[in-house]
Amino acid sequence: MTSAAPGAAVAVHPAQRQRPRPLFDLAVVGDSLTYAGYEPLSEAITSAGWRAHIDGLPSRSISYPTDIAYSAVDQVAAIKRLGIDPATWLVELGTNDLYFIVHCQCPDQRQAAIDRIRLMLAAIGPGRRIIWVGVQNFEYPIATTLFNDVLDELVTTGEISAIVDWESLSTDKRRDWFVDTAHLSDDGYIAWVPAVVEALGDPPT
Repeated sequence: MTSAAPGAAVAVHPAQRQRPRPLFDLAVVGDSLTYAGYEPLSEAITSAGWRAHIDGLPSRSISYPTDIAYSAVDQVAAIKRLGIDPATWLVELGTNDLYFIVHCQCPDQRQAAIDRIRLMLAAIGPGRRIIWVGVQNFEYPIATTLFNDVLDELVTTGEISAIVDWESLSTDKRRDWFVDTAHLSDDGYIAWVPAVVEALGDPPT
């Protein structure tokens, strides 16, 4: 075996070259919690080593029947058109969907929740690691638990990779962590942001 002379160029097979890390390795799609908490969430995610595209909008739901501007499945398509389609997606949605589930006039509200969540999963597409932030809405306690139970079920089927159990973490903290039935205070974000980042785990190298 011979070695290259000092300073000589060494040929490297293309398969041995390390691929450059993509511009984004995480996409975040959320509602007003993500929108209002953008700065602390972005700072914490970046500090953890992730390169994230973060997109939050007040009143956004998974599927908004009368205005696509508030529809997350349409926004996912828009994000992908920008060429952003990382291996990991963080979904912070469902609080606004509870209204539609409660008032769906359908025979099975649980199935309605499953159908809505699967709309989002289909929009993101197969082969992605999906972390979903569970909901907490004191106006709809029964629907909150139902929605989070469905998330748990879809973790067991492998359709969702992991969830942030925000309902359990925040049930006894309404006065301290919430400014109303769903939106967070500064103290709420101090608890919410680390829980979200912990669920993400380590970024790709």
